[in-house]
Amino acid sequence: MFVLDHPDEPMYDNPDLPLYLRSRMMGAFGLKFGAGQLGEQDEHVIAREIEFYKSTRNILDDAAGILLTAQTARGTSGWDVVEELVPPTGEAVLFVFRSEADEDSITVWPRGLRLDMDYRVYSADGDMLIYTSGVELILHGVEISDRVSPGAHIVLLKPIVLEEAPDESL
Repeated sequence: MFVLDHPDEPMYDNPDLPLYLRSRMMGAFGLKFGAGQLGEQDEHVIAREIEFYKSTRNILDDAAGILLTAQTARGTSGWDVVEELVPPTGEAVLFVFRSEADEDSITVWPRGLRLDMDYRVYSADGDMLIYTSGVELILHGVEISDRVSPGAHIVLLKPIVLEEAPDESL
């Protein structure tokens, strides 16, 4: 799916631009816009989102999608959460979208993670970085707050290889 400028979803000077871009990352991510029509801020947002997409592309290529919430009907409030999981490696990407929900946060319980692995968990917005076990993630979930980037969140769950683990001795 491509992001196109449309009267209902304008690309230019729109605070929802990250939402539009992130909602298309689960498919064939692409953009169409007129040359020279983007402002500097829009170009910065698009560049940031494309860079993050590149960091998830290898996971998305091999992943299977899991719907973690019931789909929110158009015009209603709620949260839509999709997990893209690569079962052999335990790598996962959570796509979390808020649609006029009353709650400003949601706890998401990923599925299919490797119970024998520890994970590094971080968001596209850089507002979350934790190290925890696959067991903890499945039992307690990941809280997603809508205060930083309203409407659209992407969370990466990457198994930690030994040399990436934080040094606890400091």
